[in-house]
Amino acid sequence: MRRYKIIRQANPSDPSIAESRLRLRGYQLLRSNKTDEAIAIFMANVELYPQFWNAYDCLGEAFAKKGDKESAIQNYEHALRLNPGAETAKKALQELRK
Repeated sequence: MRRYKIIRQANPSDPSIAESRLRLRGYQLLRSNKTDEAIAIFMANVELYPQFWNAYDCLGEAFAKKGDKESAIQNYEHALRLNPGAETAKKALQELRK
């Protein structure tokens, strides 16, 4: 996280810390069953881009895959606060609350 912050201070538009790039890297790790590493990337994305609902949606998905239901629900709910129309978060919450 420290490195991301340093890069962002030096050049906020650096493509290496773009929200979409962090999201893509997190999903690459998640698909490779590196869930803890994916969570770390998604958490960095949330910290750097707290206004992006999709960052919380991704973090919720990673926590759900890890089996951390409470954290998954919290992040999906946050995604919905930022974007009440986020269908992926709505569906995930329905499943987690069953």
